[in-house]
Amino acid sequence: MALIDWHPHVWQPEHFEPSQGEELTTRTGASLDAGPSVHGPAVAETADKFVVIAMCWRRLGVHVTNDYVADYVRGFGGRAVGIASVDPADEDAPKELERAVRELGLKGVKLSPTYAGFDPLCPEAWRVYETANRLGIVIYWHMGAAYAIQSTFENGNPIRLDPIAREFPKMRQVICHIGQPH
Repeated sequence: MALIDWHPHVWQPEHFEPSQGEELTTRTGASLDAGPSVHGPAVAETADKFVVIAMCWRRLGVHVTNDYVADYVRGFGGRAVGIASVDPADEDAPKELERAVRELGLKGVKLSPTYAGFDPLCPEAWRVYETANRLGIVIYWHMGAAYAIQSTFENGNPIRLDPIAREFPKMRQVICHIGQPH
């Protein structure tokens, strides 16, 4: 039986604006050093396969880039899969998602209405869903707990995803952290 870690993150202090880094460490006890030297022993050396997820939450000043994740997972051959992240409020989000998949080889996109502060049904987000659907990639949703005080829990209600699932019935979607309130 293979051990697969479906949801680890890799980050370093420079991926967080100072106030966000302080809030993360204060409220969760997590370290700002979750880079390769930490991820390796914790995940890469124990799991047979694993996923690594980028984080793009502009409003919070958190940006673990798609390039960073792609560079990291490349070192593990077929054992690791990278998942992109884009901010729907960014005008270039669909273009960046396409680049992350086609050029960097990432296999899906992580979206967080809670952290990024967007309504899942807004037109800007819809452009990202259309791109994901056309590319045939999975959407990972962060729809639960959040450490940041600025998190918008009203946007993290999973019922908000129902119209998206109806519009794109063949698009794979994974709801992460569901039932995990803060």
